[in-house]
Amino acid sequence: MKVYPDHFNKIFDDLSPYVVQRIMDYKFEHRLATAEERDDAILGMIRAIYHHELPVSGPARHPIWEAGWAENLKAFDPTKAGRELAKPRYHGKYPIVRWNGDLYVPESEDYEHNMLAVIQDWVFDKYLRNSDMVCEFGCGTGHNLFRVGDVNSNVTLVGLDWATSAVQFINLQAQAGAYSPNLAWAHGFDFFNPSLTFTPSKNCAFVTVASLEQVGSKWKPFFDFVMAIQPKVVIHIEPIEEVLDDRCLLDHLSREYFRKRGYLTGWLRHLQAAEKLGKAEIHRVARTFIGSKFIEGYTVIVWSPRR
Repeated sequence: MKVYPDHFNKIFDDLSPYVVQRIMDYKFEHRLATAEERDDAILGMIRAIYHHELPVSGPARHPIWEAGWAENLKAFDPTKAGRELAKPRYHGKYPIVRWNGDLYVPESEDYEHNMLAVIQDWVFDKYLRNSDMVCEFGCGTGHNLFRVGDVNSNVTLVGLDWATSAVQFINLQAQAGAYSPNLAWAHGFDFFNPSLTFTPSKNCAFVTVASLEQVGSKWKPFFDFVMAIQPKVVIHIEPIEEVLDDRCLLDHLSREYFRKRGYLTGWLRHLQAAEKLGKAEIHRVARTFIGSKFIEGYTVIVWSPRR
């Protein structure tokens, strides 16, 4: 079956013509998983969570990310600089995805990658059109920054990542004109010991996409860092356990997988507590019902720090 803009109304109740066109351009197609495929996927989740060893996020994973982005760096070719060269290699690993509370089999090209792209298209279109600088933390190869540039041709794009290979890749891409007409560059950044070697603009925005997940419960240094910088808006597209319903089997397994991997925990509750104290304003929390086999990992949170 084909997926049309109307199918996203449960997620986004305010699709702009820009986002509608992007959804049409992606040409999404999927089918509902059969009973056998569904059982196989759920059994795979259960085995992974309760019977297998899984890598746990945190500082010890730094060499893994360094090596992963080094593959893109090794493949860099200035004559081919652009989006395709920056595309991450971890999407589409499994023949099953989460959509609208159930399991589906993708039938269109780059389905999982493009589903995340739609979320970015919506939130970037809504909140970043007037930003003069956007800093993405944990940016990898800078593949998400292209979609920021799509909605704002005047914004300065800044990629920040703890992997030197990712920083080098983005700077080579920028030098080759991949982000034109936007100005773009990258710096090193560590969520666990956050600091900047430049001064963000007063109208800057901070973005994380499936990267803050890696800090688990150790998010306080990053929160304090954001509060000190005071960006105009902060956007997260992350696995957020607080929006899941533990009475639902797929939600329960997603949450258990979060915990087994040591993914982000307590972040939304902390923002809500900060809002009650007048230290933050939460503009939007949107559960997207989009994810991969093991998790629903793309909840949107938009907020601003307050002094």
